[in-house]
Amino acid sequence: MTDNEKRAHDLAVASCLAIFDIKKEESISHGKNFEFDIYKEYINGYNKMLESLNRDFPNGK
Repeated sequence: MTDNEKRAHDLAVASCLAIFDIKKEESISHGKNFEFDIYKEYINGYNKMLESLNRDFPNGK
């Protein structure tokens, strides 16, 4: 695992917590059932973050 992969993982995990809270509040305020696919949120965040990190830190450092 590269340093950028580790960073992307850490950021994706942390982001899932915030996204969970935001989506839960949105569901409550709109009177909708709350649904949250943690794997989907994680993998989308991970891929986007890894792409950005690789662009900004091509050597992984």
